[in-house]
Amino acid sequence: MPAPSSSAILNTYLLKIELLDVENPRITRTLSCPANATFEDLHTAIQIAFGWANCHLHNFEVHPEAAPWSPTVLKISPDSADDSDDSDDDDPLPRESSEDYKLQTYFESPRFRDHELIYQYDFGDSWEHLITVLGRGDKEEYFFCVDGEGHSCAEDAGGPRGWEDVRDAYRKTSGDRDLREWYEKTCANGDPAGLKGEKLWRWDQDEINGNLMGLVEED
Repeated sequence: MPAPSSSAILNTYLLKIELLDVENPRITRTLSCPANATFEDLHTAIQIAFGWANCHLHNFEVHPEAAPWSPTVLKISPDSADDSDDSDDDDPLPRESSEDYKLQTYFESPRFRDHELIYQYDFGDSWEHLITVLGRGDKEEYFFCVDGEGHSCAEDAGGPRGWEDVRDAYRKTSGDRDLREWYEKTCANGDPAGLKGEKLWRWDQDEINGNLMGLVEED
């Protein structure tokens, strides 16, 4: 993560969010994010931008950058989350409430310079989204999606490997018909049109931005 400027508190962060371990195509979204937004607002924005159904637990974790399997130095999670099994009473993991912790507080903190920010969704499927600051800009009232690539992943597919199985069901002539039917008719965020051909690369920026409107209220 680029070191934030201490000379001024700017009003918008341009964040590139990449779903890890998914390729051909990758799934990314670039969001313009109000600095006064909370991390819970960011969670909702990511859910909208990536087409998730918001039906599983989530949190944000901070790690030293470029350190494989590095320890978590901060967890940002909802107040309602039950993380009692994740911590040691003698050495509790530092935590912040995602309902209260502001993007500006995190991104302008010298403590977290050169750290990696990960959004985790569905602790069973273990979807991890890497969040990178591309820049800062003028004040905006709402979240806004400015760029992206790749069709949304399927809920409850079993993680990146399971998503590959869903895609293979459409790519191969002898693909799994039951899996295709599950995705089109049962999956919480499935697409009745399926994923044949170029559909795997399609995403609807206008629909995303329509759903992002009004997500953050003015202070």
